[in-house]
Amino acid sequence: MVNIISREANNLAPPRSVQRVSLSHWQGITLHHTAGPANQSLRQIQQAAFSQGLVDTHYSFFIRDGVHMGRGLYARPAGDRVNVNVQVCFPGNWSNSLPPSRDLDTLVELIGWLDSEIGRSVSDTIVGHRDVPGNATACPGDRLARWMRDELPGRLAAGAGGVHTVAPGDTLSAIARQHGTSVGELVELNGIADPDLIHPGQELRLPGSSSGGSSGGGGGSSDSGGGGSSGSNQPGTRMLRLTSPMMRGPDVEFVQRWIGPRHAGAADGIFGPRTRDGVRWYQRMRGITVDGIVGPQTWSQMGVTWRG
Repeated sequence: MVNIISREANNLAPPRSVQRVSLSHWQGITLHHTAGPANQSLRQIQQAAFSQGLVDTHYSFFIRDGVHMGRGLYARPAGDRVNVNVQVCFPGNWSNSLPPSRDLDTLVELIGWLDSEIGRSVSDTIVGHRDVPGNATACPGDRLARWMRDELPGRLAAGAGGVHTVAPGDTLSAIARQHGTSVGELVELNGIADPDLIHPGQELRLPGSSSGGSSGGGGGSSDSGGGGSSGSNQPGTRMLRLTSPMMRGPDVEFVQRWIGPRHAGAADGIFGPRTRDGVRWYQRMRGITVDGIVGPQTWSQMGVTWRG
């Protein structure tokens, strides 16, 4: 159960008008930051929205030392008139750093509560403000956006399990990314002979805790692998193979997470024999050259543009 701190406790003014919506209105979640001071009061954030001509704060909920009520679930959010996502905001500027870990934990709890309260998996569609078409913005900040893309799916999937019903346009790789698992794990769990042959309406079992073991150490490895620089050795920037000394970095960890621990071993960012064998397995499964080397063709199969 999520404890939501009231508007009154944050001294928010009443909305100037309210356009009511039902729970069936919501289809996803959009994450934001304010790009201002992290200690800015919610009343100040609301007053800034008033000055822009809005009838209330932009956001459905705020996260800072707990969950704070904004517009809530029964009022249409600000922005596009067809906005159907719950708007969740972290006050502050999260371009170069992350919100406190307790606030990231709170987000995971809030997302679970939203799924339960709304009665369907709005967590299947989580985007940053920058990802919404027509919005020229850096929101929710580069660092938070990267965490949302790389770490949040695993946090949500850890211990959750469940079922994904294939929708038109779904691919196995996209489903794996969405649920913080790997193509390999989905193939093994569901007995899929050809990863390209899934069909709308098909129900896929999801791993329960296979992502949990790597998520605990993954919080820092993407920024510390490969000897230190967070900007070096990103996926698609070099070919990966078994060498001596062994190659290390966030690109290796990406490959390990993509293929999954059953075939590639732990996501430790080190390209060892187990990872090489996992790459060979993945290449055989995809019908491409089996050499244990992650080059342009294999990167492409993982949805990564080759930039080496």
